[in-house]
Amino acid sequence: MAIPPHCFKRSLIKSSYYLVHDLVIVAALLYLATAVIPLLPAGLTRVTAWTLYMVAQGCVATGVWVVAHECGHHAFSDYQLLDDVLGLVLHSSLLVPYFSWKFSHRRHHANHASMENDEVFVPEQKAVLAWYAPCVRNPVGRLLFLAAHLTVGWPLYLTFNANGKAYPRWANHFDPYGPIFSDRERVQVFVTDVSLLAVCFAAFKLASVFGFLLALNHAKPLAFRRWMLSSVGQARVVRVAGLSGSATCNHALVGGSIVHELVALCVHERFWWVVRVYGAPLLIVNAWVVLITYLHHTHQALPHYDSSEWDWLRGALATMDRDYGVFNRVLHNVTDTHVLHHLFPAMPHYHAMEATKAIRPILGDYYKRDSTPIAKALWREAKECIFVEPMADRKGVLWYSNKL
Repeated sequence: MAIPPHCFKRSLIKSSYYLVHDLVIVAALLYLATAVIPLLPAGLTRVTAWTLYMVAQGCVATGVWVVAHECGHHAFSDYQLLDDVLGLVLHSSLLVPYFSWKFSHRRHHANHASMENDEVFVPEQKAVLAWYAPCVRNPVGRLLFLAAHLTVGWPLYLTFNANGKAYPRWANHFDPYGPIFSDRERVQVFVTDVSLLAVCFAAFKLASVFGFLLALNHAKPLAFRRWMLSSVGQARVVRVAGLSGSATCNHALVGGSIVHELVALCVHERFWWVVRVYGAPLLIVNAWVVLITYLHHTHQALPHYDSSEWDWLRGALATMDRDYGVFNRVLHNVTDTHVLHHLFPAMPHYHAMEATKAIRPILGDYYKRDSTPIAKALWREAKECIFVEPMADRKGVLWYSNKL
């Protein structure tokens, strides 16, 4: 056997180690964001610190995303319930609909590179190109396409099935009765929706707390701050900042101008706290997800098949390993072991490199890897892979092209 048998064994201890490792870094970065960065001098120093935090947190959180993805493949442990509970918690914290995406992603693996049945990154054919496709051929249009793809591509796919399989009606990952899901999957989709709402509510409450504290810190003049620290002021502040069930305040008692100033401070600080601490890193995670999956499935050397030519093995091999340098390790090698992942999706990531080295000689030319620098590869694929068209002698095999 080419792959050592131990590579197929899941270890709860090893999997937990990688998860805890990532979560400790996430927690440390979060501490810096809430307790250290706000104390830095305003201006370039603080802006630089926030930028570094957002990028670093986004990269590490993408590693957490990958672990949750493994839970969906039952690659984290030997216990399905544990994998699902953990995956639900982790993916929900990143606003990913765990069960919904688990189901559609499973079908993606089962039908990869099928023009009719694949779930995502289904390329367009020349005859039915979108109106904006020709614009991607020029550098400005290509840049705008990539910017939109990396920033909103993931939520557009989840919400509107952008670049997904064609369904007879609107398909998304939040509707339990949508066409993506079968009857036996609908309850779990509902559980996913409830979990996402719970995360949004928790984020709102945390933002309310920190928004109030930051507003308190920035409040001026000193008399205003003293009023907020008084027993009467605290009671009104708590209610105005949204920290209790009531959002009303007796203006006659505390003074309308004070209340309005406090509300403005709290809303302002609440919004920017969410953006800096959670929203911006989440955008980095979403960009990583789109970048990684786009480059795995988009290359001129990767074919697609219609129903006359497709089979599972052909589809599984129609993917590309990429080299992200130091980020391979940060992202748990999901980047450079994707061919193996499509062949053996339940294999844990910590065995994937060893298994990939074992299968490369066996696969020979059927193994695809491209070590082109990622920025260059992204620009090239966006330029060259606009649509697919069939071969002249084999109509069921379609290849990427940009010749309009």
